[in-house]
Amino acid sequence: TEMLAVPNLQGGADTIGLIGIGPQVVGHERAGLIESISKGFVRVNMIVYLTFDFIRMTISRKVSAKFIGGPIFIAQQSGKEAKKGWSYLFSFMALLSVNLAVLNVLPIPVLDGGQLLFLAIEKLKGSPLSMRARLVAQQVGIVLILGLVIMVTYNDIVRVFTGP
Repeated sequence: TEMLAVPNLQGGADTIGLIGIGPQVVGHERAGLIESISKGFVRVNMIVYLTFDFIRMTISRKVSAKFIGGPIFIAQQSGKEAKKGWSYLFSFMALLSVNLAVLNVLPIPVLDGGQLLFLAIEKLKGSPLSMRARLVAQQVGIVLILGLVIMVTYNDIVRVFTGP
């Protein structure tokens, strides 16, 4: 048997034994246009739900922030998925696209979700926010985004040298 370190929810690693059995695609089921759209809609909704759930669990510290990866992690994972086959790679690309869409609509001022939040506040208030309030909110948003960039870069570098 082979031993493999897999990440746990606390950000550490658990060791498990492998006996040479793993998931393998036996075949593909063909679906019509309507069924494909329906299945795609269900899958996207599942990914959106899981993304928001992961964000919630990370903020509440039920899941370690070490699981958040950046460009290096994405490149490594893309390579792993590509080795499994085109369908795995395209599924991973879809997962990334939906994740980025969800992150983009979060109410962080420099993102699109922040702009939607400004519009909602203006609608409720009946007048635009002051330029000072917008500037302060944008600066807070930039600090949040830069903090996230630093964290994922750190996680990526640590992951490269220490493994999962």
